Amino acid sequence: MRAPGWECKSSHLVVKFPSVMLSSPNMRMTSAVRVLADFPRLLRNPRTSKERIIAFQERRLRQLVRHAYENVPYYRRLFDDAGIKPRDIRRLADLEKIPVTTKATLQALGESEMISRGLSSSSLIKRQTNGSTGIPLTIWRQRAEQLLPALFLWRVRHDMGLSRGVRVTALVKRSFRGVSQSVLARSLRRLQRLAGIRQWTRVDSTLPAAEMAKLLEESAPEVVTGYPSVLSRLAQYVADSKTEIRPRLIISTAELLTPTVRERTENAFHAPVRDTYSCYEFGLVAWECPLGGTYHVCDDNVIVEIENKDDSETGELIGTSLHFAAMPIIRYRLGDLVTRGPAQCRCGAPFSTISAIQGRTIDYFPLPDGSMLHPHLLAAAVWKGGFDWMHQYQVVQVQRDLVVMRVIARLAPTADQLRETQRAASEVLGPRVHFAVELVEEIPDDVSGKFCAYRSLVEPEQA
Repeated sequence: MRAPGWECKSSHLVVKFPSVMLSSPNMRMTSAVRVLADFPRLLRNPRTSKERIIAFQERRLRQLVRHAYENVPYYRRLFDDAGIKPRDIRRLADLEKIPVTTKATLQALGESEMISRGLSSSSLIKRQTNGSTGIPLTIWRQRAEQLLPALFLWRVRHDMGLSRGVRVTALVKRSFRGVSQSVLARSLRRLQRLAGIRQWTRVDSTLPAAEMAKLLEESAPEVVTGYPSVLSRLAQYVADSKTEIRPRLIISTAELLTPTVRERTENAFHAPVRDTYSCYEFGLVAWECPLGGTYHVCDDNVIVEIENKDDSETGELIGTSLHFAAMPIIRYRLGDLVTRGPAQCRCGAPFSTISAIQGRTIDYFPLPDGSMLHPHLLAAAVWKGGFDWMHQYQVVQVQRDLVVMRVIARLAPTADQLRETQRAASEVLGPRVHFAVELVEEIPDDVSGKFCAYRSLVEPEQA
């Protein structure tokens, strides 16, 4: 059936799509048409019922499981070994029949085992990410699939009241500049233009606080987004220097937002802080309700399970992506601890909820010269030359002038590789800090049960 050109409208956003050929309800999940056809429904979902969202999840789950079994060698083997077939997975409750997949499992697989049949890696977007757990992972996405994270982010901003023409300043990692021309970045900018969000400024979050504050003043943002650790340091500087920066909203991303950081940031900027929770494997997982407190789970993007061993409400998040089909991710252990929230948020939104997110805190490293190093800089420096041989790592600041990188090696590193790691790290840390690589068989979890890729043992009062 050929549909005429059509458009979907949601408040200020109008997205027009060209005429497309719609196939049967069982059309391949890897089709770009599938992605586009979902747009109107996804925009309407915040105003629909919980029952409709569950029905959507279960319908997409059946399609996903069938697609993965028929087209992805890893999942066919996983299902066969477990003695299950796609027909056995009909409802959300059936998910527990599927064995859990870990980061280590995905890391060990070759692209031919994870990429859907009929797709070539040369035609896909490749992302190598170390993530907050320190385990390197390669994710493959179709270009059309890259539109979906942008759509969900726009929906969150709309939910938080961001109107047309709003001035947004994002405190981002310096390495973001190197991927600014990615399909995701271009898609996000396109959606921002369509939504009227044209004034978007990026500020390097690894700059000294004084420089960040100056650039922030110049951009005069109505909304500021950034990592909680960056917001906390910036808020401390703003409070001490009495700098006047008055956004109407702060949006935190990527790291754990602690009550202390929230309070410090809100007091410094005289604006509410609202948190978002996402990862590259799934895209948007949850976002804080505009009223504050409870997180809305992005149920129409990911199915979230919370695995606990003692019947408590806190456990490890296991997620199933509903949209990424080039490299499906089903029952994937993300490595984050979360706490289940009430059945429904007090605002009446139809999504399930999370009341708290544990882990993912990234500390700055206080150096001998008095500066504060964001560990992302160190990770980026050693990562480029270490991806081929590093399986997992943990960077620990033992004291101000000593940083140790514990590495579980995928392959035994050569002398040249070790020297390159040493050189890259020393370039970031400076001559007054000794850097050492320690090859280990195992890296223990934190006392909370969460793996911490970056850790500073320097006492707060010393920092």
